[in-house]
Amino acid sequence: MVSRFIPSTFTLAGLLGVYLWACPYPMQVTVVSFGRHPDIPRARYAEGKLGLVLPSFARSYLISAYRYFEGIGLSGGERAQLLSYWKDRERSNPWDRTSVDWVEVWSREAGRLDGKAAEAEQFRKDKEEGKEGYVYFRAEDAYRVATFTLRDRMKRVGAKSPYLQNWLAGQRTVFGEGAGWPALSVGSPKWLTQDRAYQLAAWNFYRQDIEAAVKGF
Repeated sequence: MVSRFIPSTFTLAGLLGVYLWACPYPMQVTVVSFGRHPDIPRARYAEGKLGLVLPSFARSYLISAYRYFEGIGLSGGERAQLLSYWKDRERSNPWDRTSVDWVEVWSREAGRLDGKAAEAEQFRKDKEEGKEGYVYFRAEDAYRVATFTLRDRMKRVGAKSPYLQNWLAGQRTVFGEGAGWPALSVGSPKWLTQDRAYQLAAWNFYRQDIEAAVKGF
């Protein structure tokens, strides 16, 4: 009996191992947490439902957590005061400023070159409210790439170059900020004609004209 039990046990363990290897628990799970404040709505945090508390949180959040950790907690009046103090962070400026805000950087640097007002807040509003069919495709990383490209092109030809202004006007059109596509003059540099082709492809992608975007890319 014992001699048969041991091989059977190893066989079962082997089959179980194969099963677990073939059907593993999904490990590719995205975990997102704010670096300077707890998750929204903050009312739960004020009530003691702290969840994850990070040392990088703003002081008011750390003090609240400390009160609950010590068993003191917060009274109803104290919670109301905190929520009133945190209210300005709920909607008017909900972004977690723990990394570079590339939408703002792009708006600032592009505005220096063509004098147009920054569109960062309007972009955020459009994205939040779901305006236009393609705003969700215009991720912040697109603004990061555009910013580095703008800096590179400016080093090539200078800030006052008409070629740079042409490129910038085209990029604003890509982001839905421009009035249209500026014409390329005869003798435009190769980098500008290539960038314009890429801009047009990206513009079609944001408009969800995938076939035209694929051809352009």
